[in-house]
Amino acid sequence: MNKQIKYFIALLTLLALFCVAVSYSYASTLYEKLQRDFNDSAEVTGYEQRVIISTAPERAADVEPSKEIEKLKALAEEWNRSIKSERSSRFYTPAEENLKIAEKVYDDENKVRELINSDLSFDLVATLTLYRNPKLLAARKKLEAAIERFSQVGNLEMIMRDYVAFSQGITTKTSQNKQKKMVRMTFPYPGMVTLKGEIVKKDVEIAKLEFENARIDVLTMLKNAYYNYLFVIKEGEITANTLRLLDELEQVAQVKYEIGKVSFNDVIKVQIKIEKLKDMLNTIDDKKKRLKVRITQLLDLPPDSLLGTPAVALTRLDISLDEAYLVARKNNRAVSILREKIKRMALMIQMAERKSYPDFTAGYSYFQDNKMAQVGTAAKMPSFMTRPMSSVRKDSMYAMNDAYIREVKLKYQAMRAKLKAKEDQLNFDVRDAYYHISKSQREAVLYKDNLIPKVNEAIELAKVGYEAGTVSFLDALDADMTWLKFNLEHFRAIRHEVVSIANLERLLGVSANTMQLKRK
Repeated sequence: MNKQIKYFIALLTLLALFCVAVSYSYASTLYEKLQRDFNDSAEVTGYEQRVIISTAPERAADVEPSKEIEKLKALAEEWNRSIKSERSSRFYTPAEENLKIAEKVYDDENKVRELINSDLSFDLVATLTLYRNPKLLAARKKLEAAIERFSQVGNLEMIMRDYVAFSQGITTKTSQNKQKKMVRMTFPYPGMVTLKGEIVKKDVEIAKLEFENARIDVLTMLKNAYYNYLFVIKEGEITANTLRLLDELEQVAQVKYEIGKVSFNDVIKVQIKIEKLKDMLNTIDDKKKRLKVRITQLLDLPPDSLLGTPAVALTRLDISLDEAYLVARKNNRAVSILREKIKRMALMIQMAERKSYPDFTAGYSYFQDNKMAQVGTAAKMPSFMTRPMSSVRKDSMYAMNDAYIREVKLKYQAMRAKLKAKEDQLNFDVRDAYYHISKSQREAVLYKDNLIPKVNEAIELAKVGYEAGTVSFLDALDADMTWLKFNLEHFRAIRHEVVSIANLERLLGVSANTMQLKRK
């Protein structure tokens, strides 16, 4: 009996062990299958993606906006290439030989001073100004700084993505978390990085327009200073010729006074006129010094630099008034800058709406991997706590955000109205410039073709008549002073025409070396 019991117990033991073995094997198989299925269905975290990116590069775009960032990098390189050696523009294109000369000597102050002392042609001076002017250098550096923003669009976002992927992608108690990837991380609605890149692109375009506007302003100031300097020299020559005529008249008056034909009053009158002209020459000399310093300032040279004789090379824009309106609306830099700022604000409104309103999600899983939604411009929650928790509702800021968006939209509408006002003002400025050009051209022709030839005849007749006693002293003196007045007015009309053309060029955004002015 005891043997049967022992045998039965042994049989039960073997059966139990067999059942345990079979159960363990089956449970192990089920657990391995469960674990395998879980691993297969889980997505790789951002941190793992960084580690195994070499073996699974196709998943990089799913986790981070690398394609957009690469596009921005390529765009930055393209901008850098475009401004690296750019010295010409639609407004002014220097001659090729002057570009070669300026490229060799622009960084050597002594050579530049020697060059402008021997050759003061406007094109050479303008080319050197493009290389040396501090205002243009500052605008160029500002443009280069704006281009550097392209690389900053995604840098901080990628650093924060790495942080949350590492800090929240690993749990020390249960190893790494593997959850379903959020739909919005694969299908942006729209992509915030793209919007940021477009905003930076507008910033760069605005900086480029500001750089071109600075170049236009500097070249316009140079043209005004250059031709004012030229006509001040002409003014000095005309005044010196008049002084010579008065000296001759004084000598005749002295002779006639000695023989008793005229009173000493005539001698005193001509001497007074001579002293006034000498003072006028001193004033003209001061004007020349002032304008010389203006030119050397634009060239970034010491004020005591010597300047050669400016060359007369007047060109004109061959463009009708109707065409000028269209060209000004298209090329005027101030209007173009405002247009780009309006486009930039529209992108900012779109970005603010994208950030304030909820993201698209299908809601297929309660276990979405939302770590990547905690960083970057589109973040809805902080990746780490930035302030103490409170009982305030999480959506309590929506009303404020909506009000801010409405405020920016109203500012956007105000900028559009301002653009319209600026375009209307531009039309008036163009017409006003044409008025001054036309007026100056008529005056220049009047003095050159009609008045100056007549006063030249009057001077000869007055001189001969005064010596013969048939013309009074006052008539002879008046003929000399009229000759001075008409010649000065003639060159002042030409100077006013050149200055008005320079102002018109600034409004049109093109210069006289690219178009020719049509006389109206």
